[in-house]
Amino acid sequence: MLFTGTDLVDIVYGAPQSGHGFSPAQIASLAIRVIAPLWVSTAAWRIMLGSARAAWAPDFAFWRYVLVSLLLFAVTFVPAVAATRLLGPAIADAFHDPYQQTIARGAVAFALILLGTFVTIRLALWPVALAIGDRAVTFVTAWRATRGAVWAMIGALLLLGVPWLAAHFAATVWAQSLSGQARVTATAIDGILSVFQVAFGIAVTAGSYIVLLRREGASRD
Repeated sequence: MLFTGTDLVDIVYGAPQSGHGFSPAQIASLAIRVIAPLWVSTAAWRIMLGSARAAWAPDFAFWRYVLVSLLLFAVTFVPAVAATRLLGPAIADAFHDPYQQTIARGAVAFALILLGTFVTIRLALWPVALAIGDRAVTFVTAWRATRGAVWAMIGALLLLGVPWLAAHFAATVWAQSLSGQARVTATAIDGILSVFQVAFGIAVTAGSYIVLLRREGASRD
């Protein structure tokens, strides 16, 4: 309901009029889109990993997980944005062709995003531990546990996640090309695909948590 509802708001009912920016409905939908996947993933991990915490309780552990997740998101993307802005004048001096400047900025951004993604994957088990209240797992434990498993985790996410992501994107484009009841129906289908996309991400992370921490020998509450 959360994913389909926000899709309906964004695609069908909340689309901003030209020159008027985002509607209040879209702003609320954006906030829900940020919190809802984190809330759902917390509940799923607490159930799947046998946490003693109430599955759907937005307790202190949940908000620590939200904070760390947003921090890892910032680690992945903020350096790339900042670097392209800071290096903009130097790139302009080095490359006079606008096309070459675009390529140079893109290369810098891509390299930093790859680095941030690597760090995020190496620490991916830490947010899960925070969400389920597993104090035995710190960011150091998570970093050690994922040593040598980064490519396997990337492969699992690509294999299980990319098809759903592509289907979700295609459904979004399809829904936006329609009107009336057909648009509502297509948007509902888009929302269902969003659910599968999130579910596979949750499953991959939970499986990694069990396998890699068992390998590392870390104890769990």
